[in-house]
Amino acid sequence: MATSDPLEHGCKLHRGTILLRRAVSADFEWMLGLRNQAMVREWFFDSRRVDAERGRRWLAERVNDQLDTIVIIAHAASGVRVGTVGWI
Repeated sequence: MATSDPLEHGCKLHRGTILLRRAVSADFEWMLGLRNQAMVREWFFDSRRVDAERGRRWLAERVNDQLDTIVIIAHAASGVRVGTVGWI
């Protein structure tokens, strides 16, 4: 029996105001832009800027992986992305 993926179409939280969904390729540029902001980079072990092409390849591998994934955190009503979380 196949199990359904609760993040395939998104999962609403906090009285329906927050949406968690799997990242897709359309999110990559936004994610790389967020990651490369100085105030975000400082929280990573490696605080250097991420090369766009290498970053897109790395993200593509993660979103298609069965063992780990990247989740987009968004405002449910507007769809505005506010963050990400990695799941391993």
